[in-house]
Amino acid sequence: MRAKEYIELNKSKIQYLGEVERVIADLYPIRNDFQATDDYHSRILTSDWRFRLFQDESKNYELNKLILSGPKPVFLYNCGEIDKSIAQQVRYELLKIVEGDKSFGYIYYLLGSEQNRRNPSADYDCVYDDEEIKQAIKNNMDDYPKYDLDDYITDGLNYDFYSKHKGETDDWIGVFNKAYYLFDEVRIRMRKPLKASDFLEKYEFENEEKRKIALSLVSEYLNERVNLEQKINAGIVANELSSFIRERMKKENRLENENNNIQIPTSEVTEQTITNDNEESTDKHGKVFSDRLVHPNKKDLMLILHELLDKESSGLNVAKVLEALQYKNYLVKRSYSVPEVIEMFDIRCSKEAINKQLNKGRFENKPLREELQQVINMFPE
Repeated sequence: MRAKEYIELNKSKIQYLGEVERVIADLYPIRNDFQATDDYHSRILTSDWRFRLFQDESKNYELNKLILSGPKPVFLYNCGEIDKSIAQQVRYELLKIVEGDKSFGYIYYLLGSEQNRRNPSADYDCVYDDEEIKQAIKNNMDDYPKYDLDDYITDGLNYDFYSKHKGETDDWIGVFNKAYYLFDEVRIRMRKPLKASDFLEKYEFENEEKRKIALSLVSEYLNERVNLEQKINAGIVANELSSFIRERMKKENRLENENNNIQIPTSEVTEQTITNDNEESTDKHGKVFSDRLVHPNKKDLMLILHELLDKESSGLNVAKVLEALQYKNYLVKRSYSVPEVIEMFDIRCSKEAINKQLNKGRFENKPLREELQQVINMFPE
């Protein structure tokens, strides 16, 4: 668990929370630098050690002041240093926070080594690995802001998104910095997915262009860059966010059409309109389908998944299946404009692998099995 998420989850249990939060914030920018971390540890976190040394020096001075030259020892705090009366407890609280966050490997080594020396029963495996720390910082996606676009697009997912939307903004550094910030903050709030969604929807952007691109990028991160523990809640947030983006785009289009005095032909908006039970609509390919909304059962759902798989050779992302099924209302159309759904999919699983598992009636891939089961369990028998 990332340090920020641990703090949010355990705020009521952490002693000296204000000091601990400040120290963690100070350490974030220097996590990849052992010397800087070691200097910070000595300068800010060890006033109790320095005070004990001061006491020894003062005692020695008093015993030998007649024969020793030099001024009397004085104890002074460094700027921002933790008070000596709480320094040891603050270090222990920090140890618990960073133990599960490999990006803090250097400070974990310093804090864990102290506990191993002090307590014979302690057994903190805190030997650091430089490459492991660098990889953890990259995986955590909380090393922002950056000032060189290359530092972002060397990540495969970022580069794919950048390539697809390259012409939509001139401020890609701003977009990535904002998306990383929002993804960082939303993961801290992930235990309550609706509040996390509300945070994203109400966030104030400089302009609508940056809002659309940054939130779309955050949606990609929610689908692909969360841990298994957060997967279900992240799917809810991603679905809520996608709905929010669509609604804003519809609103923008309506305003643009009104401003331009453009009347949209009814045939172009049939898929956005709910008609009577017996009415039929025609999609842009001439395919006739019913707009009637129904409650699907598990069998319907499996048939829908098969239909999507049959028409897409590369695979599909389960979070997007949730979106396609409009699961918030437990309602789906009997017929789908499959190509329009498929083009939204961020491909991660092969068609053959999923089809094989569906045909067997069981799922051998644990993450996929759990995701699909979540979808299926939403519908009646």
